[in-house]
Amino acid sequence: MVSELTIPLEDVVRPEFVTYLQAAKMIGVRHDTVRVYQTRSRALEAKGNPSGVPLFPKPMRIEGFRGTAVFHRAEIEAYIAAQQNREPKTVGRPARNTVGRLDWDTSKKVSASVQEQLAKKSMSAFEAARSIGVGAGPFRSRLLGEVRWRDEEVQALEKLLGAKLLKKPRSTKGTTAP
Repeated sequence: MVSELTIPLEDVVRPEFVTYLQAAKMIGVRHDTVRVYQTRSRALEAKGNPSGVPLFPKPMRIEGFRGTAVFHRAEIEAYIAAQQNREPKTVGRPARNTVGRLDWDTSKKVSASVQEQLAKKSMSAFEAARSIGVGAGPFRSRLLGEVRWRDEEVQALEKLLGAKLLKKPRSTKGTTAP
C-alpha cells in the first residue's frame, strides 16, 4: 500500500530523494540531530507552530521498510534556506551551518588552495589543523568539501601558510547546500 508519505523502494535511488544521513550532511549536523529536528517540528506543528520557526519536512516511508525514511531534496534545501533567511527576532538559534561560513563555491576554492599550499609547504593536514585549532576530522571534512570553511579559519590558514586563499572572505547570505 502506497500513501502520499510512502514511496516504492525503486524510487529511493533517484537523486530527488535524500536519506536522514544525506540530509544531515546538507544541513551540517549529525544524523541524530536531523531526527530531533523532525520530531520537534511535528510537535510544533501539532501546537500550530506558535513560534513561527521553519518546520522540518515530513519524511516519506519506504515501502516494505519499517523505520527507514527519505525526504525530497528540494524540501530539505527549502528548509535550509528558510532557516538561513528567518527573521532575527525569531526564537531559537539560527541553523548551525549559517553563521560565519563561506558559501559552497568559495569554500571549495579554498579547499583546493589549501591542498595546493600544504603540498608546497610539505605540511600535513593534521599539522595545519592543529595549528589553527581545528580537529583533524573537521579539517578533513572541510578539505573534502563536505563542510564549509569559516571566515576565521580561512584567515588563520592564510596567516599560517603565508598565502592568500581568498581575494575577500564571503559569509553565506541565503545560500543552500548542493
